[in-house]
Amino acid sequence: MKILRWFQIASLVDVDRVAGMKQILLMIVVKALVGCGKKEQATTEGPTPNTNTGKVDGTTEKPVKKLTVKEAAEVMAWEIGTWEVKGRGMPAGGEPHAIEMTKEVRWKEAGKSVEYKFTMEESGETVSYFGHQKYDADRGIFIYRSKWGENPETTSHVRYNPNTRTSYSESIPATPPTGIKSPAITKLIGNDKTEQKLEVRDGARLVYSHEIVSVRIGNQD
Repeated sequence: MKILRWFQIASLVDVDRVAGMKQILLMIVVKALVGCGKKEQATTEGPTPNTNTGKVDGTTEKPVKKLTVKEAAEVMAWEIGTWEVKGRGMPAGGEPHAIEMTKEVRWKEAGKSVEYKFTMEESGETVSYFGHQKYDADRGIFIYRSKWGENPETTSHVRYNPNTRTSYSESIPATPPTGIKSPAITKLIGNDKTEQKLEVRDGARLVYSHEIVSVRIGNQD
């Protein structure tokens, strides 16, 4: 994946924020690939009235029912394995470009947390980024954290709707706030595929979006 091409977006924000935007965009794109899921089951039930809106536009979403600790563990277990990630990134005002990487997910603590490894090509070199996720039962959300090099730790919150097999994620504002928002929706397709749409906004202005498909290519214990 040609990460540097993503940084064309930085030219669309204030000059004094360009350096920060480059790192922010890289973290956002990788963080957005953290998903939730559960093996597909046949059901005749429709979505409940308290499901999410399914919009990637920064609007407020209706809350979904909190998962139990057992349900959350099943959701995390579904994602364990090796995934091939491909898609298209679209800088506002720029040219679309290919996205390619692999994602490896394994238990960090069985039944409680998982860890991620993302591997991609950057400036002609193979690089990897890491993160981990756990479930906060009190708030009913998955919390994903990552820290790369000397950069501050980043956090995002993910809510999973088991009725629609869809997760809704949003990065938590940085300190100091950057004004960057990155809502993402990930839909599970069958038992070994996900489709994701993401938007990155600087205030109300759309600066980047992507559509990505992830396919499981291997399992891990």
